[in-house]
Amino acid sequence: MLEHIHFHDRITQIGEQAFAYCNSLTSIVIPENILYMCYGAVSNCRNLTNITLPSTLTVIEHSLFRGDTALVTQTLPENIKTIRQYAFYGCTSLANITIPARVEKIEQLAFNSCSALTEITIEAETPPVLDDINAIPNNVEMIFIPDGTLTAYQTATNWSNFADKFVES
Repeated sequence: MLEHIHFHDRITQIGEQAFAYCNSLTSIVIPENILYMCYGAVSNCRNLTNITLPSTLTVIEHSLFRGDTALVTQTLPENIKTIRQYAFYGCTSLANITIPARVEKIEQLAFNSCSALTEITIEAETPPVLDDINAIPNNVEMIFIPDGTLTAYQTATNWSNFADKFVES
């Protein structure tokens, strides 16, 4: 039963589905020497409530957190540029998330089936490319965006579908 993980300093990436289905994991800290986490690296960890990601990551990979049903909130590193498809798919306890200012693209179904997700904060002044409207679940009630960006978000492709949910902050 895997409960704790210690990463060697020379490791720079976590392989595909390396810790998938590790239901005994409740918390994990990914060190700064990790530059990349592959497809589904920590997916379907049903009891994972907290994961600290390194600032060195630039991509939240395909299905990275998929099915992590105990994950309530997640802080994304400020250097993230892309949130790949299915990244948080099925994270049924995820209630809120902040999308950093450098995010340029959110791929299809990234937050789909996140039934508790009611609030999203987006720090980017230029709306990130939103691959399709199904990237954001219908249950989202408020999408906080930077002051002065309402028109940009309301007219951006696929973001316009959420026009009634935008709140400038």
